[in-house]
Amino acid sequence: MPRQEQSVDFSGVTLPAELDYIWPKVVGLIERGLRHGQGDGTTSEVLRHRIITGDMLMWAIHDGEDVKGVVILSVNVHATGKKLFVEMLAGRNPEEWQDQLIVLLRDFRDVVGAMCIEASCRRGIVKKLYDLGWREKAVVMELE
Repeated sequence: MPRQEQSVDFSGVTLPAELDYIWPKVVGLIERGLRHGQGDGTTSEVLRHRIITGDMLMWAIHDGEDVKGVVILSVNVHATGKKLFVEMLAGRNPEEWQDQLIVLLRDFRDVVGAMCIEASCRRGIVKKLYDLGWREKAVVMELE
């Protein structure tokens, strides 16, 4: 199947001063992502606070004023080196922007000096990530 032309824009890192403007456009996507993913451990307001304080970074994916997606990232330092972690990825029509996102994530990994990119995700997205070159590293289990 041929790849679709990708014509969306990525905002780059959303600065804390810009968050008040962009937040109303992304909070619905974030809350939907939390409901469908591992959102039982955080809230949109906690994520917002961590972006404001610089603990996390946010990219908005948009087509003009229409925000199509949001990526929340962190750079984690471990004894063996840095890792770029995708805390959340949420949006509409990811097939329109996923290839472009992978390129940008790899570039950003190199800029911050991380040895890899990691993500914890729901089962339904694993096949898509395999198709984009990701590999399974671990499985998160839960017992209530």
